[in-house]
Amino acid sequence: MKQKHVLNAINRIKSGQLGSYADLSTKHYVIDPRDGTPWDLKAVVGLAKQLANEENDLGKGKAHSDLMIRFLQVDAPEIVVLSFRGAKHRRLGIGEKNLELPIPDWAYATLSKDTDTSSIGTSLESNKFTNVPRVARSIMQYVRSGIVQREAIIASAGICGDCKQEAPFKTSEGLPFLEVHHVVPLAKGGADKLDNVIALCPNCHRKRHYGPDGIG
Repeated sequence: MKQKHVLNAINRIKSGQLGSYADLSTKHYVIDPRDGTPWDLKAVVGLAKQLANEENDLGKGKAHSDLMIRFLQVDAPEIVVLSFRGAKHRRLGIGEKNLELPIPDWAYATLSKDTDTSSIGTSLESNKFTNVPRVARSIMQYVRSGIVQREAIIASAGICGDCKQEAPFKTSEGLPFLEVHHVVPLAKGGADKLDNVIALCPNCHRKRHYGPDGIG
């Protein structure tokens, strides 16, 4: 299994092809390095190994999450894994469309990425980034941003928040093409949270920035 198999697996999962290990993850998620979104560890690694013709490595029963993480660490060390303490299902990965699930509590998140075969973890407590290595802080902000954007688009039901028209088209993932705008810009202290963003069509998004009352 290589990184290309992991990325191909994520592409297929986004389109609804879940493979043999399609359980909702309770704690562990593979981070898509292309857009920062997390996808369920078991579904991703299970399908990636199938694509690499290595599915027998997982055994006939349910593979343990720790084993799958080790596979990633050895075979695709550049891939980051996001883990939560506790076993509560979260609205991430293939569970993202279930809006009844709780929003992730980022105070309990841990990022890990291996450059050899030893586990390296960085805890981010209560969103306080004091003494946290810059690379871990950057990745976490990227992951959170990706989640907020997807949740805003899903919550929009495909309708622009300003002009109330349908999105101009759908993406290859089947999501409406809308752009997510921070009402209070991050640079001005705005929060990267769902209640501070709005999903807009491209025209309305440009108007928010460059129209008569735009923020530039």
